[in-house]
Amino acid sequence: LPVKNWSDVNEQVVNHPMADTHNTKILNTKKDISDIILKHIHSKRNFTASTIKADYEAGNLTNIFDFSDWYCTTMVNKRDEETIENIKKHMRKLELYRGSRNLNFQDIDANFLTKYETYLIKDEKLANNYVQLLIRAIRRLFTEAKKKRIIDFYPFGEYEMLTYIAP
Repeated sequence: LPVKNWSDVNEQVVNHPMADTHNTKILNTKKDISDIILKHIHSKRNFTASTIKADYEAGNLTNIFDFSDWYCTTMVNKRDEETIENIKKHMRKLELYRGSRNLNFQDIDANFLTKYETYLIKDEKLANNYVQLLIRAIRRLFTEAKKKRIIDFYPFGEYEMLTYIAP
């Protein structure tokens, strides 16, 4: 965008064919960043510009599948490739159960997890140990989303995990 199309006084794009589009995006970005700052202020925790930037780049990841995609992309150099591929594979199972990628974190409670577990064991005929791995992938995403302050609840306190049975 040429400097001549920017108004310092109004803090917006002027005399440009896409001015409305750019200005809407600027306003939405400012609002999103303000919301992130307010969220941190209300949490009464210290935060930095880096924290705000990370939160903004993470976007609105309240959908577990969107969060999983983001997590797998950002963890490529931090986790081994097999771990990332397993998370993707385990999330595909959840997507098949759900019938779509429309599933927010708040829709997952202990009851949902129990129904998912029952489906995997009874309908899919999966072994307990594999079912436990599938549920643990969901738990990992909840843990990471909570660390990122995307969510503030954790249904695994009320859900009883299957016991691993050594082969």
